[in-house]
Amino acid sequence: MPESVDSTELKTTSPPPPAAEPVHQALFGSAVKFARSSLQALADGDSSLFLLHAGTALEHLAKSMLASLHGSLIASPKHIRSLLFLAGFEKEAGIKRSQIRTINFEEALGRAGLVVPQLANLKEPLQPLVDGRNGVAHAAVADQDTAEEVAPLFLRACDLLLEKTKVERAAFWGDLLDVVDAREAASAEAAKISALEKIAAAVAAFEGRYGSLVDEVRQALLATIAGTYAPEKYEQTLMGCPVCATPALVEGTIDVVWEPDWDYADGESYIVGVYPKVTIFPQRLECRACGLELEGEAQLAAGGVPRSWELDDVDPADFRQEPDLDWDDL
Repeated sequence: MPESVDSTELKTTSPPPPAAEPVHQALFGSAVKFARSSLQALADGDSSLFLLHAGTALEHLAKSMLASLHGSLIASPKHIRSLLFLAGFEKEAGIKRSQIRTINFEEALGRAGLVVPQLANLKEPLQPLVDGRNGVAHAAVADQDTAEEVAPLFLRACDLLLEKTKVERAAFWGDLLDVVDAREAASAEAAKISALEKIAAAVAAFEGRYGSLVDEVRQALLATIAGTYAPEKYEQTLMGCPVCATPALVEGTIDVVWEPDWDYADGESYIVGVYPKVTIFPQRLECRACGLELEGEAQLAAGGVPRSWELDDVDPADFRQEPDLDWDDL
């Protein structure tokens, strides 16, 4: 007969609870669901649902990108326990995951724009989506015109964030990818037509203003106009106008990357310092000579303006930040 077993010696072991899904993955999954439902709402003419879901999708996607870099980047600056939790100190935070507080939609776009400069260019144009989402959430107020206006900007912002996180668009949009592509193509075509109309008007205006002038007078007048610009470092710069080649003011956001400055001696290379590499991503062009004004990536592209370029004459001192110390407190 088998030996009896003392029941007190039996140990019942249960499997450990499944690990919680990382915050950035949970946010991404939520963004997918809200983004897809927002497009369906847009197709159904439901502006309220579109604004609510598109705004939530973009907020969660921006937060997902930030949290993938470090969880603390989405923590509310006014809630230290949330900061501790999202920085990886869950035990010390003393709160549950459901109790964490994060930044709002507008702040999420602002922080994400520091990482994705092209997104920073969209922050102001996307404000109607921020306001529209809040209007629906807090007062059940929506505007169909606002929904149609911000839809292309919403799609472009999603593209930029997906590109940064190296996520395939098909994985995000699923069966709706063809719809997204069609909407983006239609928006780009409309922007191109608008840009070409502006360019044609600027050509006529330039000819009407300066066509009858002798070359010396025209060049002197254009030089005077070019001298009226005072571009602010480094978000503004000058480039030749696509219509009249006169210097035009270009405005956008910049990306700064510090590169090592190498030197060579005795057959060896060594770093002697660092210098900032500054790239501008244009959003707007204004020419005071012919009156051309282009706004947004699509219009600028139609005018032959590059999507980005590295700036010359960069002063490293403009990007070095001295510590803000109050010596009386030391």
